[in-house]
Amino acid sequence: MDSRVTDRATKARSREERTKKIKKASLHFFVFPSSLRAFVALLFIALFAGCDQDVAQVQRTILVPNDAKVVAEGTGQLKYRAFQDGRIFVYDVEDQLTDTARHVRAGQQVVVSPDQEDATLDGRKITEHALKQGHTHRVYFVPE
Repeated sequence: MDSRVTDRATKARSREERTKKIKKASLHFFVFPSSLRAFVALLFIALFAGCDQDVAQVQRTILVPNDAKVVAEGTGQLKYRAFQDGRIFVYDVEDQLTDTARHVRAGQQVVVSPDQEDATLDGRKITEHALKQGHTHRVYFVPE
């Protein structure tokens, strides 16, 4: 009977020791030295500072497909009415960047107005940033 009590006590002690080791290991895992916390904070700031500008730049670098046809070009207001469903691209020639790309339905009208710094589709603004006045813009169309 004494051996059973001793075995139980030994098992209980070893369980307590394992529990303590696990708790201690988990604490070390979640508690970072201050220098590591500072590094992580600086890394986070460096990665995400100015993120909006990067996203806008990526959105403007959408490539115009090779089979797209130029349907309007100029430095002033441009208008194009889609004769069938497809996709339009408004492209800034000087910056060599796509200002916007949208799906259009037959009969919808795209108006590019650099003087008003925007482009619209059936009267609704479709650009996320101001178009540059004085730049040559092209409207491309790709039928579906």
